Amino acid sequence: MIANIVANYLVNKGKISVEQYSRLFDELTRVRAKLGLIAVHEGFMTEYQADSINLLQSTIDMRFGDLAVEKGLLTASQVQELLKHQGDPYLSLAQALENMGIMKLTDLDLMMKKYQAENELSSSNLEALKSDEIDRIVPLFLPPDADDYVDVMLLAVKTISRCVDGNIIPIKAYYTDRLEVQNGALQFADGNPCVTIAMCGDGNSLLKMASTYGREEFPCVNMDALDAIAELINCITGMYATALSANRIDMELYPPEFDDSVESIGGAEMLVLPLVVGSKSVNLCVCLGERLEFE
Repeated sequence: MIANIVANYLVNKGKISVEQYSRLFDELTRVRAKLGLIAVHEGFMTEYQADSINLLQSTIDMRFGDLAVEKGLLTASQVQELLKHQGDPYLSLAQALENMGIMKLTDLDLMMKKYQAENELSSSNLEALKSDEIDRIVPLFLPPDADDYVDVMLLAVKTISRCVDGNIIPIKAYYTDRLEVQNGALQFADGNPCVTIAMCGDGNSLLKMASTYGREEFPCVNMDALDAIAELINCITGMYATALSANRIDMELYPPEFDDSVESIGGAEMLVLPLVVGSKSVNLCVCLGERLEFE
């Protein structure tokens, strides 16, 4: 998730092209962070020192760590510590960008500081984002007073990531009592509290989600496609109800509803988490304590 979030940000800032964005993920499938880049990130070496060792490697058949130890730039214990970070998702992204000649680690770190400032993230928030753990990332995109929504939002995002697209990008969530949409599906579950979960979009923005989950190539977001979206929501709502039952909270699930020609969804305050799925924006809407309706 971190790679998609950061790469999307870099595209929006004009730092990489859409074509480079696509190639970046091909590069990520075969890259792992090099010891020199990790050493710079951890503050064990300067970028100049790492580059000098890389240059020496072109003339001497020695591993980076062994050569850095021989030159007195690293200790053997530091090398062992750095090796533990080779699978780090953020550093792998930095290595892929460097391999492609797009930017160095120091340039990426500067862009991340800008991202941090623009999104009002603390240092611990930024580290949570870099962890690439959905459980730590999703809450960063929810309002500070949305504690009651965290569990259901996490469950929904995890399910979409697992069943539809592992490369979804969350956008800052917000509260509203009415959202203009053109199509979507929802399900109400009565309990204490009751909950409505919905997925809505415009035009064919829900098409990838419907086709992937429904395992059928739908021509457009028609009623058949929305039936697949409804099945996905029913899966999420069912798992949410099962989780609540562990705390002896019973819920009655109503049949999902879906419509390919609506003007909006509303009726009560809801939390809307926009998600980029397959380059299209879809809206995950959750309302606790009230019932949402298509209008």
